[in-house]
Amino acid sequence: MYLRFYSWAMGRIENNGIIALITNRSFISKDSSDGFRKVIRDEFAHAYIIVTHSDLGDTKVQGMLAQRTFNVFGIKPGVAVMFTGAERRDEGPCRIHYMELEDEWLKAAKLDWFGAQDQLLSLPFKEIIPDKYNNWLELAEERKEDAELSTLASKAGKAGNDKKVLFKLFSLGVASNRDPWCYDFDKSHLLNKVNAFVKTYNSRLTDGSVKTADD
Repeated sequence: MYLRFYSWAMGRIENNGIIALITNRSFISKDSSDGFRKVIRDEFAHAYIIVTHSDLGDTKVQGMLAQRTFNVFGIKPGVAVMFTGAERRDEGPCRIHYMELEDEWLKAAKLDWFGAQDQLLSLPFKEIIPDKYNNWLELAEERKEDAELSTLASKAGKAGNDKKVLFKLFSLGVASNRDPWCYDFDKSHLLNKVNAFVKTYNSRLTDGSVKTADD
């Protein structure tokens, strides 16, 4: 949900606005968040990230003790604070600044640290240079042999603009776009659903609420 919060906020600020959210820290390194990291890199001029802990404060690693003593909110997910500036820059992508609080700090010490800060830019951030796969921390090392591999399929190949792809045609396969009506584990249930679907469709054709290609 916190990714949706970013989307909500991005639609409501001007080009020189700032978004500051306290969220789960998984977006920083999870593979499933590479698209979100790309959006941050493309849409913002600056991003300043403060992680309240790394492995020691993650309850998935250390258990309930870490949750009570190291996590600033006493919750299971790791916590990060990110400030993003929406002023667009012509000279390049977003500059990403990153820092972590000490793993060994207790919850109270971390909260005291936040309370003592008054200048974001004075903090000891290090700048992250993402790789082309939108990794921020664990950067992928591209091997020479990987770069020489042929692409299986791509939109450019499908459009005829890339001659090196192995498969020029690809699709979603069978896509009914009405799976709840056309699939079922029970044959009798499936027949009842399909019959109801056809009956409803035909009745809509009769009353004119459904348009056909001929119309």
